[in-house]
Amino acid sequence: MFIVVNSLGSVVALLTLMWLCENEVNVEIQLLTLPVYRISSELYYKQREEFAERHMYHGSEETIRVAKEFHRKSPKYKKIYVEHLNNKYGGTWEFNEVIGHIKLHFLGNQIRGEYWKVNAKRIVKTRSKTFEYVTHKLAAEISIPPNVSDQEIFEYICKYVDRCKKELKQRTIDESQLLSIGRFIKWRELMRTSA
Repeated sequence: MFIVVNSLGSVVALLTLMWLCENEVNVEIQLLTLPVYRISSELYYKQREEFAERHMYHGSEETIRVAKEFHRKSPKYKKIYVEHLNNKYGGTWEFNEVIGHIKLHFLGNQIRGEYWKVNAKRIVKTRSKTFEYVTHKLAAEISIPPNVSDQEIFEYICKYVDRCKKELKQRTIDESQLLSIGRFIKWRELMRTSA
């Protein structure tokens, strides 16, 4: 059996997993899939805002003055135009700027991360992507000693993600889900069932 736990909304999957662990059912476990982004959300939204500003207010000083005055008097139309420009630029960062994925998993007493990335020679802002398998471990695995606590295992996993960040310089790895739920997971049970 294969269970994927990759979002905070996966309550049913987590409950099923806990039941399987308690009943000693052998399962193969993929811990989380971490998205890798082309750039940080802050930089993306800054660039998107600059793009909208450039396209709303360009031309002669008089043309810019008239456009700004129109938007001041009709904020509804400015809002509609800004939304149009935001979508033209690329929409929201969270789903449209993903350029890869790291699939965290246990292999015996090791934490590893499979890496998948967009199939492109040059990674730029785009809406059409094909992902390809790159490697079975993005960074050197970390061996987890026996008899460590759930918290210590979680810290080893976080260290592994830090190693992945060093391998993917200039990219952003979103570890927010891992950090949100990691301290609540029974990591020892997961490791035991994946062995």
